[in-house]
Amino acid sequence: MVGRNGAVHWRCLALFAWAGAGWVACGGSDSVADTADAIDTSSDATDTTADTATDAEGDTRDGGDTTADGAETWTAPTYAFGTCGSTTPADYAGCVEVAHLEATVRTIVGPRAVGDAKWQVARDLCHDTLSDLGFTVTLQPTPNGTNVIGTRLGTDKASELVVVGAHYDGVPGCDAADDNGSGVAGVLEVARVLAGLDARRTLVVTCWDEEELGLIGSRVQAEALYGQSANVVLAVSFEMIGFTDARPGSQSLPLGFGALFPDAQRALDALGGRGVFITLIGGDDAAGPRAALAEAANAIGLPTIEVELTEVMRSSPFFADLRRSDHASFWDFGYPAIQLTDTANFRNPHYHCGDGADAVDTLDFAFMHAVTAMSAVAIAHVLTVDDAGVDPKPRVAACDVVAQDCGEGKRCVATLAGDADTRACIAAAASPVGAGEVCVRPNGVLGEDTCAVGYDCTLYGGVRTGGTNAAPTYDRVCSRYCDPRGGCEDGACIAITSTGGPNLTGVCRPTCDLFGDTCGAGQVCALRRSVAGAITRPVCTPKGTTALGQPCSSSGDCQSGACAPKRDVPTEAICVAYCDASRACGEGLTCVPQPSADIGAGVAPGVCLP
Repeated sequence: MVGRNGAVHWRCLALFAWAGAGWVACGGSDSVADTADAIDTSSDATDTTADTATDAEGDTRDGGDTTADGAETWTAPTYAFGTCGSTTPADYAGCVEVAHLEATVRTIVGPRAVGDAKWQVARDLCHDTLSDLGFTVTLQPTPNGTNVIGTRLGTDKASELVVVGAHYDGVPGCDAADDNGSGVAGVLEVARVLAGLDARRTLVVTCWDEEELGLIGSRVQAEALYGQSANVVLAVSFEMIGFTDARPGSQSLPLGFGALFPDAQRALDALGGRGVFITLIGGDDAAGPRAALAEAANAIGLPTIEVELTEVMRSSPFFADLRRSDHASFWDFGYPAIQLTDTANFRNPHYHCGDGADAVDTLDFAFMHAVTAMSAVAIAHVLTVDDAGVDPKPRVAACDVVAQDCGEGKRCVATLAGDADTRACIAAAASPVGAGEVCVRPNGVLGEDTCAVGYDCTLYGGVRTGGTNAAPTYDRVCSRYCDPRGGCEDGACIAITSTGGPNLTGVCRPTCDLFGDTCGAGQVCALRRSVAGAITRPVCTPKGTTALGQPCSSSGDCQSGACAPKRDVPTEAICVAYCDASRACGEGLTCVPQPSADIGAGVAPGVCLP
């Protein structure tokens, strides 16, 4: 699970509740990137007995607490799965094998930051497992890594997609057993159990990359699905499903949580504040699948706590701690999504190896078994029933920058509302200029410019005229709007907004030769993020003033190449040259591939890093 950003946290929930769900200022804002033109971016399958829950050290629990006179006050959960079968969705609970879960975690446990040896092991395991199960497997590039996606087509409702996923990357230097080896194990076991299901809907199983860097992998997938106008009826994110703590009061909660979610608070109180439940976090648009999960958990004997968020709550920065994993990427596009979690740092002291190692011997595999069985049952239900029980509320932009639907005398533009990307209908420019002509932003605001209807005043194709790296000045030119759903059939749609969702907007620019001199005076060919997931494309951008090897803060600073973090000091970045298999780097430098780059002709570019 991605770390807390330190800006808006749980104390804000108390203020939010007190204010009657009004907007209340509270110590900072959600971590939304600034908008800019340039963005870099042994089998128990037939076991009918109950598992005995184990504590964090792997010891069998005593079965409950007792009062001073010996009267029992609480009994630890026991789980019953039934016999493996396929007649009804409930039969799949007995098909989940705890041995498989443990084997997966033990295989991939270890530091899994992008590029680590265990990161590669996890990626390969996802690919090989899904392929062996008969899924059609594709590798989807992310800025620095890869999503592994397995698809099994449904029958009469094949156009309706059920996405089930877990991130496989981890924070640097941490074994990441719970975060998120447990989630990967759960997802791959659900894929195994349901591989033979005659599903009506299409099952898409994904191992997401780069979650720990900001939900990047899931955002790439969600953006791509949105761009394809895909009908995602449900996305389920497995995020840390392996840690329990049966001590009374061991489960922490955010300040104000009980006021906003009283039913959840009562459920926790009934457990004596023990961290022995799985949390189901979902929107009111996914009530049916969430109910199916809760029903399956109840049949197994697994305690659950449900948290339901309205549409407003799902996008509010006041609920940032409920958006800290990959389900939020799907929320941002209006797709129904649910997170399954043991609550991360609110229960597990080893979260991100902050207080001891996030190691295999801290996990409760009986609990993981129950969570995975619950999930297999509920997902089988959603894949096969007539009515999935969802109420999608696709997010739509205020206007269409491609269709330009604002009416006479107005234009639809990409702009800002505070720090958030949005779209708006504004008055058309009095004396508009057209494609490729020099334009201005009189107020320095994105969208407010002198371009004609359907165009944005962008630095792509322009030149730098002065200023400093902190405050550069440019001659900009008008470029045609585009977005993930179209508008640029003859070039690359390069992002000019930084957030996902329906407000993701780009401009259409011709591509250039990354290793040739095909741009105009004062320009350089460089990779910039397109609106197609995280794919970067080569386009002409203003030439910066910083030489290769010198410190930089963005690629726009560089005279050529890209601004990239040093491998030995990731907090420091320098301008580096591009390279590929036929263009070696200088002495002391290594050509590090950029998997998200698409420059055509089968060339795989990289950057020269020390």
